[in-house]
Amino acid sequence: MNITRSARRIAAGALAAVTTLAVGGAIAFAAPPPYDPDLDAYGTLTFYNAAGVVVTSGDASNPESIKYAVASTNLTSPVTIKRAATYLYTPVAGTPAGNWTGTQLSGNTLYPIAAAPAVVSSSTFPAAATVAAAVSMKDAAVAVPQLTTGLLANVYQVRLKSFNVPDYASASITIDPVTNVWTQVFPVPSTVPPTTVPPTTVPPTTVPPTTVPPTTVPPTTVPPTTVPPTTVPPTTVPPTTVP
Repeated sequence: MNITRSARRIAAGALAAVTTLAVGGAIAFAAPPPYDPDLDAYGTLTFYNAAGVVVTSGDASNPESIKYAVASTNLTSPVTIKRAATYLYTPVAGTPAGNWTGTQLSGNTLYPIAAAPAVVSSSTFPAAATVAAAVSMKDAAVAVPQLTTGLLANVYQVRLKSFNVPDYASASITIDPVTNVWTQVFPVPSTVPPTTVPPTTVPPTTVPPTTVPPTTVPPTTVPPTTVPPTTVPPTTVPPTTVP
């Protein structure tokens, strides 16, 4: 880990103005946590449910609330075994990210994940899948609890770490200790509503009937053929004289 980068990141975060809003005991950030973007991370994470739909909140007591986690890019370190797992870390103000304590959530998943929906299986970046028997984020948060007041109240960092490689991609969430709802706060979820394309209505094409006027064929008049009578002259036989 680069201590200089971490110290610079923490100092910059300490100067950042963060507006918070209390919601049912949790903290909903109007801006990312002060340590984000995490300069020690090689990328960010996108979360998907079992159907391959992006999710930015859910039930922290359900291990499969985040079925798949996919990194935004590849590691800079060489990877010999393409397996990755998710972890939940508890940020500590004034402490380098490399010294935070975390709990493993999922098992080490071979990626690309062939059995996942196409949006996940087509990615060549590190990814992990969670099963029902995995550790939930709620239980991991109980194991390493976060403060309930201050800028980091109820804030946790989800990391995707490749097998035997210290590098990680990350995303930050809050976990409401009352409702157990987790909410992504970094990367900041898009607030742009999806574009709805209205269906194109093609009016039916009316083809006027084609009227073909009847064809009148004038009768053919064949003039009668007049055959002139044949006149045969009478044959005159001379009388025969018998001696």
